[in-house]
Amino acid sequence: MTMFYAHKIKHYARFACASVVASAMCFTLCACEGQVPKAAEGSSVKELPDVTPIKEKDIRLRVLRSLEKANEEKNASNLAEYMSGPSAIVRASELAIAAKMGKLDAKTTIPREVAQTIVPTNASWPRDLMTITTTTKDQQSKRLLVIRQDSARSNYKLWAVARLFPGVHLPKFPVPSIGASMGKANDSGL
Repeated sequence: MTMFYAHKIKHYARFACASVVASAMCFTLCACEGQVPKAAEGSSVKELPDVTPIKEKDIRLRVLRSLEKANEEKNASNLAEYMSGPSAIVRASELAIAAKMGKLDAKTTIPREVAQTIVPTNASWPRDLMTITTTTKDQQSKRLLVIRQDSARSNYKLWAVARLFPGVHLPKFPVPSIGASMGKANDSGL
């Protein structure tokens, strides 16, 4: 019987010793207070564009083909599928006038050829792709197109169209493969 107790005592001694060592290690490690490392400002992580130049072209041409179809039919019933915001309201009124007059005004033309594309690098929504077109065939001014995606699961839609006056100089933007950082409402200098 003494052997039985000796074995139990030995077992408890090992357990107690292991507990003391583990507790000592925990207290030692807890005593090491250090600052949690923080990410360096302006780290070398490079933001990438939201879409590739090829994807931007696909998006833009999808929107323009749908718009051209609505122009041919002079029907605004499907505008919500590929237009939103102020451009949808303006185009609906232009199509209503065209239905009465028989043709669209020449100023409503949006060329497919592009002079410059601006692709953002921001990781939030809404996301805007901006395109500056070439002049129209009848030498009307360039157009600035804003194509917006409201959320991650929504399609890009033409949100705004602005006619640029001749001689307008826009700021230089990075090439689409690099992407452009979009401003925020609280940026200084706005």
